[in-house]
Amino acid sequence: MQSHPGKQGSYHFLHQWLWNYLGQSADRFGGAIIIDSIARYSEVDDSQYVSEDFAAAFPDASRDIAKNHNRANFLAVFAREDNSSHQLAKAFSKNYERDRRARFVRIQDFAVRHGPSYQGVYEMFNHQSHFPFWSFAPDEGEPLPLPAILLTDTDVYRSPEEPCPSPCSTAVFFTRRRRAVLTNIVDSVTGTLLQLQAKRAERPTVAPVIKNGEERCKSVSLAVTFFAVLTIFVLQ
Repeated sequence: MQSHPGKQGSYHFLHQWLWNYLGQSADRFGGAIIIDSIARYSEVDDSQYVSEDFAAAFPDASRDIAKNHNRANFLAVFAREDNSSHQLAKAFSKNYERDRRARFVRIQDFAVRHGPSYQGVYEMFNHQSHFPFWSFAPDEGEPLPLPAILLTDTDVYRSPEEPCPSPCSTAVFFTRRRRAVLTNIVDSVTGTLLQLQAKRAERPTVAPVIKNGEERCKSVSLAVTFFAVLTIFVLQ
């Protein structure tokens, strides 16, 4: 797949391959789970920065953060309010919270209403890998947002829990607590994928159909697709 400056890799993945693989139908798409920066947490008061635009766009989440003294002690789950995205976020949260390691870092839901409409929030979102799913428009036509959730620690909007001396070694950076949090996130993503795939596999299959000379199965049980991007920034 050819890539060009100014577009995320997920944009080209979606437009040049995935949409055709799905038979150009959103009915066969299970959802996208995007992981972008998940290693910065803190129990220190006021370690989470909440801008005015951010508070206006996410009033419920901002109130929850304020109740926790603006501590950067949560994993943010951003999802649009459509039912498919909501169910995807709910499935991940259930997997995450059932593990005892969830006590280290809580889940904080962020409901994105009608897309990010505040300029500051839009700039936070529009460069990340989930955005092409939210803003998808086949052949640049009518918008057809696809279900996708973003898991993130909000990166530059928070202070790290403890400074890592320079040079920052992996052994020092990956504390026991941080390893537990990251492992729970990865396990929860995997568990969510397997559970949703199993649910789709329980649905009755139908006879394959011929399209463009190829045999394709309409059964969504075999067509669920998850696209995950894992990026952990460690300053060396």
